[in-house]
Amino acid sequence: MTKFCVSCKTTKERDAFWKTGAVCRECHSKARKLRRAQWTQEERAQHLEKIRRDQPHWNERKRIRRRERTEAEREKALEKTRVQNHRFYEKDPSHVIAMGIAWRNRNYERFLIANRAGLKLRRAIAKGIVERPDTCEECGRQRPIEAAHINYARPFDVRWLCRPCHRTWDKREPKTKSSPKGKADA
Repeated sequence: MTKFCVSCKTTKERDAFWKTGAVCRECHSKARKLRRAQWTQEERAQHLEKIRRDQPHWNERKRIRRRERTEAEREKALEKTRVQNHRFYEKDPSHVIAMGIAWRNRNYERFLIANRAGLKLRRAIAKGIVERPDTCEECGRQRPIEAAHINYARPFDVRWLCRPCHRTWDKREPKTKSSPKGKADA
């Protein structure tokens, strides 16, 4: 199905147009660029100020919405994510495993540092040098407890957390994700 563009006076496929309007996307884009090119420095500054004032950045809107969520809504969203992840894994487990291997190959140094720290801690637990507690340090629940390393260079310097608290803590205080090279070794 075709539609007539009133700007370039041509007939084009419907996909070349926005849902509403008589101008094709190409002409619309050119017109916007032309209008913006003709702005004075003052008009551009006023426009940017208006955008900042009236439309908070999408990240800021997301943060505001996240703060306004209730605990029940958060739990519901988390459960939905768990179900989606489980379905994704059920469809093709080999793909999920391949993604993990690819991550490990991309971040091999980080993987080795974390793996060695975990191995040293597991050996110390097996020998009885370190004792694994039954409750989470963060929430106090009795769940399977994980060792959350504060610094991988010090393998016995850990917080004992349940899995949800460990994930939350890792997101809040990442150890090596965006740190400069060698920070985990310090």
